Amino acid sequence: MSDPSPKSSSTGPSSVELFGRSFFDGTAEQALETLLTSSAAQPTRAYFMAAYCVNAAASSEPYRQALTRADVLFADGAGMALAAVVAGHRLRANINGTDLCPQLIERLAEGGRSVYLLGAEPGVAQEVADRWRAEHPRLVVAGTRDGYFDEAESPAIAEAVRQSSADTLLVALGVPAQELWLDRWFPATGARLAMGVGGLFDFVAERVTRAPRALRGLGLEWAWRTAQEPRRLAGRYLVGNPLFLGRLAAWEAGWWAGITPREAPPAGPVAAGDAPGTERPTAGEGSSPGTPGPPGRGADSG
Repeated sequence: MSDPSPKSSSTGPSSVELFGRSFFDGTAEQALETLLTSSAAQPTRAYFMAAYCVNAAASSEPYRQALTRADVLFADGAGMALAAVVAGHRLRANINGTDLCPQLIERLAEGGRSVYLLGAEPGVAQEVADRWRAEHPRLVVAGTRDGYFDEAESPAIAEAVRQSSADTLLVALGVPAQELWLDRWFPATGARLAMGVGGLFDFVAERVTRAPRALRGLGLEWAWRTAQEPRRLAGRYLVGNPLFLGRLAAWEAGWWAGITPREAPPAGPVAAGDAPGTERPTAGEGSSPGTPGPPGRGADSG
């Protein structure tokens, strides 16, 4: 392993391969520019991946397939930062949705662009819309919809997004439900940019409290969340974190191929209901996992 060294912030964004997938590496400002530039040129799907997401992908072929069609992947949290160091690369920033998306909303408002909010418990997305409108009067919220719906309703939901002419679609259904839903339905929405944002709406609506900045800086937000909900999250992190470290060691040693699909990606999108064992994750170390999943089986938020 080569000595990891940070990139100069004066250089442009780059990428790093982790677990067989290419991840963005750059500052938050560069991440925003990448999203806006990419979505201006072509419809763009962007996902955040924390350690829990790697564990989820390891046991879900549909999720792995969906990741092959992501246009941008962000490494979120201390586990992914460690994986980058093991690969000989030091990430310039922790790019997570809870921090990045409010900045994106500000940029959308400055340009008079629109956003559609899909996911979380009934009323939460609307509360987030009201808060963002109050903060950014020029922001156009094209519509909101909670995450409690059956797969049979997905065509109508995608059509509602299309009819709204939303430029950006934020989907908070949890990992991997949100990625699988976008993998199947994003083309039908007509949006230019779509992001899976996990527990973002719960944080903005203050249904869930983020860890203090000092703990976040140490990469310990997962410990804060576990202390808040030990019964639900202890297994995910106290068991999941060692499992992730084992997978990281196996990947570095060449014993595990990572989160690449076992089969060639099909020509068409993957059905959102095909992922076995889909569970609503929490916002964990950054923002990635959280809120209801799979569609129609809304769980407790946060």
